[in-house]
Amino acid sequence: MQQPWVSIDLEADPHAAKVLTSTHAPTPWPEVGLLAAQSELRLQLLPALEARHTSESAALFRGHKLDRESLDRRYDEDSAEMEARHHNERAALVDTYRAGRDVLGKQFAADNADMQSKQLSETQAFLQQNLDLHRDMIAALAQQRKHQQEESDSLAAEKASMEAPGISGGDILQLNVGGESFVVTRGTLTQAKDSLLASKFNGRWEARHQLDNQGQIFLDYDPYCFKQVLAYLRSKAIERPDRPAPQPIIAPESQAQFNALLQFLGLEVFMGRHFFFDKCSNGASMTEIRTVLQKHTAAGIDESCLLAPAMPYGKVYHIKCHIESYDGQGLFFGLTQLQELSPMAQALAGWSTSDTSSSILKHGDWHTKSEWTGFMEGDTVLFRMDLMSGMLHMFCPRFSRAFSVSLTKVFSSSLSKSSGQAVFFRVVVRGAGVKLRLLPVLLQDMQDMSNMIK
Repeated sequence: MQQPWVSIDLEADPHAAKVLTSTHAPTPWPEVGLLAAQSELRLQLLPALEARHTSESAALFRGHKLDRESLDRRYDEDSAEMEARHHNERAALVDTYRAGRDVLGKQFAADNADMQSKQLSETQAFLQQNLDLHRDMIAALAQQRKHQQEESDSLAAEKASMEAPGISGGDILQLNVGGESFVVTRGTLTQAKDSLLASKFNGRWEARHQLDNQGQIFLDYDPYCFKQVLAYLRSKAIERPDRPAPQPIIAPESQAQFNALLQFLGLEVFMGRHFFFDKCSNGASMTEIRTVLQKHTAAGIDESCLLAPAMPYGKVYHIKCHIESYDGQGLFFGLTQLQELSPMAQALAGWSTSDTSSSILKHGDWHTKSEWTGFMEGDTVLFRMDLMSGMLHMFCPRFSRAFSVSLTKVFSSSLSKSSGQAVFFRVVVRGAGVKLRLLPVLLQDMQDMSNMIK
């Protein structure tokens, strides 16, 4: 094995210098001799160097071993000290936690006991209050029932004492109504059970009727209007589901008096409120005492019709109209401020349809809505003019919903609910072959409308 190169300092190593000077004689080439001497010296010194290297390595290893053992002992001591310190700290924390937990537990138990005691007291007070209230209500209901029973007994006794023996619905009564004589059965006059007319002839007030010189029951009503009422009641008594009683046809000059008589006798709901067309223009005609509007003129001319009487502010009105025929060229229902025949003069609100579009009129401006597709032949349309809250409603069964237009802008501007002014219901038609029929508004109609606009 080739040995590593070793450098020899002759001045620092006298032994080496001696070996070189004693073993080698002078040569003619001093440099060659010196190199040879150095090589031989290295060979001689190699075991000593190796021994010294081994000794130094062993000493260094022993020092490293001692240092590692010292570090291991120090590490073990530090670890033991740290573990002991951590143990002591954990023990202190546990003791602190336990002490705090015990304090909090005691505090919670005390607070919970106080809260339960307070809740129990409040619950007992509430129950006692409700118990007292229920007792008072039971006592009040018992007293009310007692009074009702007493009133019922008194009414039954009064009725029994006032009714003449043998009174029945088949009794024949002779009436003098405004100077005109009528003969009618009691049952015909008492069909509308909750009406004033029924209460007059159900036998309760039999002894209190005012009689004329011939012993007939005298009623100071308009004979024409009463005759229309009586005709309807007679038809109502024999009507069938497939053949309902026809509505009376009232002369325009007696319309207001007829409606007033219905209201007085309590028959307005039973028979329905009646309206009629007031006037029309441009080729339209009114038939059947102004309850049917028919237009025969050629297309392209607008006609308008107003409903009477006028509708003053502060009330609620209903109008029902059936579209018997319609050619699709144009139709409008709505409100106007002026009682004029000009088609859209001062129009406020309403709904229109034509062969090109369908629109809604709000405060004099036209709007198009996807949900409104227009009127059709065969539609029966119910209108509600709420002139108390300022709303116009329209219900058409084909749509299964109600449409509404606000009139509040009108209320807050030129027209006032307290001013005594009125609005008018206007119908505008275009094209020939249009026929509209007004129908009486019945209680069921008003209920249906109320349900739709809730």
